[in-house]
Amino acid sequence: MKSRIVADQSIIKWSHVIDQMEDEIAAVLQEEREERALRKAEMEATKAENMIEHKEEIYSRPKRTWFMTEKEKKLAAKAVKTSSQKEKSSGKEVISAEQAEELRMKEKRKREREKNLPRKKRRKLEATREMLEDEGHDEKPEAKGQNKKEKSGMSVVDLAYRRAKAAKGLKKALDAGKVVKKDKKKSNHSSQKAPSRTDEMRELFQSDMSEKRQRKSGGNKSKSSFKSKSRYKRR
Repeated sequence: MKSRIVADQSIIKWSHVIDQMEDEIAAVLQEEREERALRKAEMEATKAENMIEHKEEIYSRPKRTWFMTEKEKKLAAKAVKTSSQKEKSSGKEVISAEQAEELRMKEKRKREREKNLPRKKRRKLEATREMLEDEGHDEKPEAKGQNKKEKSGMSVVDLAYRRAKAAKGLKKALDAGKVVKKDKKKSNHSSQKAPSRTDEMRELFQSDMSEKRQRKSGGNKSKSSFKSKSRYKRR
């Protein structure tokens, strides 16, 4: 084909040919339907003739019996049902494993995003994570197992958000008078448990602030720096 455009004359010609063939095709299909009906009628006639001729022989034959009893049938059906249930349960396990893999990949992506954060934000997130882990160690062993499962599926940002939300709710409850403050013994005990981390964070913060102050003091010029009054007279 040199061109993709079909000429109008060829379209008209072949449309006429198709119109002429439609009647022939319909006649052939009708003949095939009639032949199928004749074959079926012949089969029914031969069957009726055989039944009439060999009636006594057919009715004298013993009844067909199944090689399995009713009890064996029920047992076989029960076995098939249990096997299908096992297959379904194995399919569910595969789906749950795939979901666990997806969660693991999401957690990995979140960790990579945290690496790209600034130094201060990253330190803050690490500090909140360690504080939450320390609190988890203080709880009961049963609650400890549950918290580990929950924390493994959460990012640091989610943990920090939940912690802030819980603190806000506690403050509201204290203001309303619904919750009574606990004894100071527990708070002192908890502060004695992890003083090293808080001191470390405090020292880091102070070092950062001292560096900033030194930079600011080095950048600003003193007022008495310009001393050449005799050379440059002011008007």
